[in-house]
Amino acid sequence: MEEALYEELQQIENVHWWLVARREIFLHFLRKAATEEGRPPLVLDCGFGTGGLIGNLADFAQPIGVDMQARAVTDCRNQWGARVVQARAEALPFKAGAFDIVCAFDVLEHLDDDIGALKHWFELLKPNGQLFLSVPAYNYLWDAQDDLANHKRRYLLGQLRGRLLEACFTIRKLTYFNTLLFPMVLSVRLMRKVQKMIRPENMSLSDFSLTKPGRVNDLLMQVFISELKLLDRVSFPFGGSIFCIARRPKP
Repeated sequence: MEEALYEELQQIENVHWWLVARREIFLHFLRKAATEEGRPPLVLDCGFGTGGLIGNLADFAQPIGVDMQARAVTDCRNQWGARVVQARAEALPFKAGAFDIVCAFDVLEHLDDDIGALKHWFELLKPNGQLFLSVPAYNYLWDAQDDLANHKRRYLLGQLRGRLLEACFTIRKLTYFNTLLFPMVLSVRLMRKVQKMIRPENMSLSDFSLTKPGRVNDLLMQVFISELKLLDRVSFPFGGSIFCIARRPKP
């Protein structure tokens, strides 16, 4: 992640519609998993970035965070008092079978060897432990935002399913999400592609700069969060991102 994007995310992680709604969706499913455990689970937050998720995980779990950026580790430790270490997502300094849950939200797309990372996270989970994962969808949505975030790829649902199965996971839930707002997402990405052709010097701005705090931001947040009522029961056939819950099966 570029330094400018990290700083922007720090400033807006508690107000921007996409960041707030996405985090609420993840926390909803993580709380359900914690209830299934019957005790506060040991959770690895892999690639925690600006730390918004790990600060909330402490309410119902025992979180440990890892990120490859030294600044992210320092900032998260200072802000949240969290247990965090600096490490690469595909080479983590933990023993096999250590965790009840591994989270990797918008991490896999940054890694050269995504299948290798999935196999590594599989080994870190206890038998019956769960992987919570999100990735961006559809290569045709690629634009300057992906370049700023240092993405390697975006995924189709079938591609992610194949990688998870190759890493020996069983899949509990695999769905697109950010579906209700997908027409808007698609329009914005197409607009930015045209903008890049006309005025490429402006493409250093991220997607987040397009929405400021206010009524529009609040409405988008409400629409995105409203997907939770459906995600509990169904899977969506398309959307801007993919969400997955997978399990390391018992021997």
